Amino acid sequence: MKDLTFLVVDDSQTVRSLVKTAIFTQFGSNRIFTASNGVQAKDILLSKEVDVIISDWEMPKMSGQELLAFVKKSKKLSKIPFIMMTTRGGKESVLEAIQNGVSHYVVKPFTTEKLEDAIRRSWTSSRKRKEMRYAGLPQHILKIATPEQMLDGRIQNISRSGALLDLPFHSALALFSNIRMHISIPLNDNDTIQLFNLAGRIIRISAHDASDPNNKNCSIALIFDYEKCEQKTKDSLNYLIDFLSSNLPKLVKEATLKSSMCDNFTGIS
Repeated sequence: MKDLTFLVVDDSQTVRSLVKTAIFTQFGSNRIFTASNGVQAKDILLSKEVDVIISDWEMPKMSGQELLAFVKKSKKLSKIPFIMMTTRGGKESVLEAIQNGVSHYVVKPFTTEKLEDAIRRSWTSSRKRKEMRYAGLPQHILKIATPEQMLDGRIQNISRSGALLDLPFHSALALFSNIRMHISIPLNDNDTIQLFNLAGRIIRISAHDASDPNNKNCSIALIFDYEKCEQKTKDSLNYLIDFLSSNLPKLVKEATLKSSMCDNFTGIS
């Protein structure tokens, strides 16, 4: 966890210093931003990449609760683990914080061990959500762009970090090669999500049935390369995963594709 970037928000310089020291001592990370109130924290979140937020509840200008509300309303920030520090140890305060979306809650004064446990639990939970894979997607269009050819395929499962695809084998598919995907999935009668130029790197290729020479299909596992994706594509992927996590059991797996979906992909090459 030494590569994680933290944001520590508290109006007390002493608390900020103590938390910074604890993070460095327990995790070895010196990638730590600090802010004395929610307004400063908001500016940092809008301009920097942050992995974990640790914030006080009561602060001037913008409280921890107001900062939490801002984070949860943002598509870009809503998945960041948010740990709340406070002197409020009552059941009602804890329940309020949890209902508003905090990942963990630590009551002041707290020990280094308590803070470490909160950070580890919050980060582990966040990683599990990120790695959760969703299968049984509605009928969809998948175009896979390789340097040599455009291929058609199907998504077996997908997560925030990668996907498993089914498609006919082609020599353009090589281990550790880079590909780009164009995906169109109907979410309901009125909403179709489209992802263009979703970049990925192939990490595994396996034949469906190696004993059958007539079976040319294969499965490829890939991880997404976020650095090569536009922000709109990343936002669309997060929207898709959020939708699947809440609605997949309700979706009809063999939904009929609308002709407009096909029209939208005309000309991709």
